[in-house]
Amino acid sequence: METADQLVQHASELLEILERGEPFSPEDLTDLVHHVELFCEHFPPGEEVPRTVARLLTELVPALDAVSQNYDGVDAERIQETASNLFVIMLEKL
Repeated sequence: METADQLVQHASELLEILERGEPFSPEDLTDLVHHVELFCEHFPPGEEVPRTVARLLTELVPALDAVSQNYDGVDAERIQETASNLFVIMLEKL
C-alpha cells in the first residue's frame, strides 16, 4: 500500500500528464482509483484519512473533470468516470 505522500505524488504526476493533454494509459486512471480505495479502506470507520489525501481528493475531482475537456470521446469519458469514482470514495470516506 502506498503512503499518503506516495499517493499524492502518483496523482499529481498523472494530473500533470492530463493537464498537458498528453496520451495516457486507461490503466493509470483505474490504478489511481484502486490505490485511493485501498488507502482509504485502511482506515477504520471513525478514524480520519490523512489531510493530505483528503485535500488531494477535494482538488483532484474537479481537476479531472476540467482536464477531460482536453480529450475527446472515450478518453474524456474515462477521465470523467474516474472523477466520479473518486467523488464517491470521497463521500464515503471523508
